[in-house]
Amino acid sequence: MAKLQMSEMPSILQHGTATPYLAIFDGQGNPFRHPISGVPLGAYISKFSYKFDPKKNNECTITFDCGDPDVVGEDVFKENSKIMVQWGYIYSDNSSISSDPVVLYIRDYNVEFDDSGVHSSLICLDIKEEIRKQFPVKPNGDEQRTLDKYLENGCDDDIPVIIERFDTNDD
Repeated sequence: MAKLQMSEMPSILQHGTATPYLAIFDGQGNPFRHPISGVPLGAYISKFSYKFDPKKNNECTITFDCGDPDVVGEDVFKENSKIMVQWGYIYSDNSSISSDPVVLYIRDYNVEFDDSGVHSSLICLDIKEEIRKQFPVKPNGDEQRTLDKYLENGCDDDIPVIIERFDTNDD
């Protein structure tokens, strides 16, 4: 397989420019908004990183700065809450390109108050990492709770798991 040279790779930026964006949603896909202004909290992002690591947890860090301390009082940013993020670019012609939404669990929530405002950092893990750690069926004495129903419900995370079986004929 031949490798592409840098000059052969298609550019993601049109004419070398684009505005990066990050959208943050609750577990149901509703955007988080500033409680007073109604502006999506993605507008307050000052730093974002998503670390893909095949051997460890995929980790996401989101830092947003806001002068309003009421934002940190939201119940949505508590530990183990489910959020969704989507990132991409908005071009000068108003077209855009974005990632698929990624479901994350909030692992930690740090808040710093200083004279310039409120600085909040969310440290999140990819939801797939949490599913790996769960028991296949949680014993609860319910005779109707089967492995099939547990998987259909996404291991209690409302994301269906599909297992397919393929038979091969060696005739």
